Amino acid sequence: MSRDRTVDRGGCADLVLVMNVYFASGCGLHEAIRRAAEYSVTPASEELLRCLGPREASRPLEEALSHWAGTVGDLAAHIESTLRLGDSYGVSVGTILHQLAEDSRLEIRAVRRQRAGRLPISSLLPVVCCFLPGFLLLTLVPVLIGVVQGLTL
Repeated sequence: MSRDRTVDRGGCADLVLVMNVYFASGCGLHEAIRRAAEYSVTPASEELLRCLGPREASRPLEEALSHWAGTVGDLAAHIESTLRLGDSYGVSVGTILHQLAEDSRLEIRAVRRQRAGRLPISSLLPVVCCFLPGFLLLTLVPVLIGVVQGLTL
């Protein structure tokens, strides 16, 4: 599995990062969200595009984000609620998007480090069962054959 779906269901962290880039380049929030969903190629972005609807008959942003958060999962719900709170309190959306993306990446990195820590344990069985017998056959068997032949002479 290329993506850790237990933490980031469908690439929400990548989608938020792209949203932040579009927002920082001067797009409004609605346009930044739509462009990020069109640019990104993750399951979360495909679902967001579906929730936003076609450009001509686009849903209201709050309604689309609520529906998206309900279908994608916890991280999307967190993104949606944080954007809503930031909008109602007048906090810079760019700062919110940047912090959301950073938090998501840190959480994903922590889970992947934890998995990497378990890798030596999980790779022990193949090493013991596959490589060690082959190594023994290639090194000890010729020596034993030489010893047995030396004893019989």
